[in-house]
Amino acid sequence: MLSCNSDKIIILITCSSNFYSYLISLNNYKVSLNKNHNDNELLQKIASGCKGSFEILFKKYHGSLYCYALRVFRDEALADEVVHKVFIKIWDLRETLSEIKSFRNYIYSVNRNLIVEELNAISRNRKLAEQFACRIVTSYNVVEEEVIYNNLEKIANEAIELLPSRRKEIFKLSRQNGFSHKEIAHKLNISENTVKVSVSKSLKQIKGYISINADIFFPSAK
Repeated sequence: MLSCNSDKIIILITCSSNFYSYLISLNNYKVSLNKNHNDNELLQKIASGCKGSFEILFKKYHGSLYCYALRVFRDEALADEVVHKVFIKIWDLRETLSEIKSFRNYIYSVNRNLIVEELNAISRNRKLAEQFACRIVTSYNVVEEEVIYNNLEKIANEAIELLPSRRKEIFKLSRQNGFSHKEIAHKLNISENTVKVSVSKSLKQIKGYISINADIFFPSAK
């Protein structure tokens, strides 16, 4: 039974919007869909302050929103910032969300509008504005974005499977099992620093693979 007593909303939003947690969200997205969580039911619970339902909603949509923002900005920090704002806005407006006919369309629209606001904020830098403007579509196609996201999930999983066996084991313990570096080090009888270095190398390799095989570019992947 879903608990509504979690007190982790701000922590969840603050800690989950980065590339590493984005990879984790690829799994969370499928888990949420497989549980057949209906948006309207979740929104009704969220309206009454159910933070557990908000966490499910967050995991369901976080990955695809971040994917789109990252494709526009090609900058993890800017994509993080936009996704933060999206979910903070959703939580702040939780009491009115149940009135929305299509929450999926709504949250994607919020994401796109906040991206446009961010572009306007940096528009004083003409070169940057022109660079970003060519990456944002004039109409936000929800179905197309979800197809792109599903393809990215496939590419990310391919990248993980291509990791050397030991690094793949370490990465999966962290990604799939949620182990801390300390817990992984203890389980595998290695140092925490070895775990840290392994995860860092894995992320670099995964980013490089995604940059080559998907429409996302990570400057740090080179």
